[in-house]
Amino acid sequence: MKKVNGFTVLEALVIVAAGGILIAVSVSLYMKFLKIHQRQEGIITVDRELNSIQLALSQVLSSMPGRGIGYCSGNNYSVPKLPSLQLPNQKFNDSSEPRNGQSGLGKDELLLPLGIATPIKIKGQDAVTIFYGSRNFPRLELVEKSTEVNVGATKRGVALVTGTGNVQSFVNYFKEGSLMMLVGVAPNSFSVDDDKVRSLARVVKLIGRAVVVPAGSPQREAIQIGFDLCEGSTCSTTQFPQLINTEKQKVFAAGSVIVPLNITTFFATKEAGKLQVFRNDGGSLTALNSGTEFELVGGKNSLLGEPDSFTISYLLNNGQKIVSPEKPSSSWIDEIKAINVEVTKSLKLPFGNEFASRRSSVEYPLTVRTLE
Repeated sequence: MKKVNGFTVLEALVIVAAGGILIAVSVSLYMKFLKIHQRQEGIITVDRELNSIQLALSQVLSSMPGRGIGYCSGNNYSVPKLPSLQLPNQKFNDSSEPRNGQSGLGKDELLLPLGIATPIKIKGQDAVTIFYGSRNFPRLELVEKSTEVNVGATKRGVALVTGTGNVQSFVNYFKEGSLMMLVGVAPNSFSVDDDKVRSLARVVKLIGRAVVVPAGSPQREAIQIGFDLCEGSTCSTTQFPQLINTEKQKVFAAGSVIVPLNITTFFATKEAGKLQVFRNDGGSLTALNSGTEFELVGGKNSLLGEPDSFTISYLLNNGQKIVSPEKPSSSWIDEIKAINVEVTKSLKLPFGNEFASRRSSVEYPLTVRTLE
């Protein structure tokens, strides 16, 4: 009968040692793969955060600034100068400008100019407010030039507007007390060189009920609206408590349009050491102090992300770059041709002192601009 011997002690030790080495190598490889996986996860998380913010910005900044508030004269397209915000405890009128070397506050000290993209500061952080017309509102043009009428001690405007489609259905768009903006040119503007015609804008507040009446030649249906010309004081509404007209033109030519004025604001807030970037639609924008700080109340806030930094700069037509100014200036507010947004984020990885750091800088051209 054959005798079977087991492993010797030496053989057993060799097997155990080899097994231990194999386990150690396997564990080491697993940890390396785990580190690579978690490192990639961290990088993807950071990239996703920055891409999410830039995507939300691109959906607005690439197409919405100035949408619906431009005017085409036939030969050229122009975006009008927007109304301004009256600063707190100040009153602007036509005599506010210092004249003949006399002392006094100038327009820039009394008013804060607005553009289709307006740089602002909210709680010390960079922000930008975008002005545009609502896409849900039909484009309605004046059938004939608007008129100015005296009602007691005040002056009011009357206009006949129409558009393509069922005119009767447009009446419901005009709510008493709503703020609208007339965009166009003054009557007889086309008697001058058409290439020099530039559009004008005036905010008005609707008065009374809109009615459908026959107008024009040949005759067609039009909507008759009455409005406060918002002259000499702020045309105060909940959304625009400080908005004031600086344009003197009160009568607009046939072909001018009337549009609602909407705003979207991108801003950052820092609470408990954490920076958060938001998009706000329809909030009430109020200038504080001398216009170096703004307050945004109400509206709908949407969280876009939590980067480490959020910086906005502005590229002008002359090539100059302005980095997040203290407040907008009338000398360049209408010269902005692009907005650059830079966001950064770092995330500590689970192993050692390694960080996943990324920087995203994207330039958004303002596609709706005056075309020469």
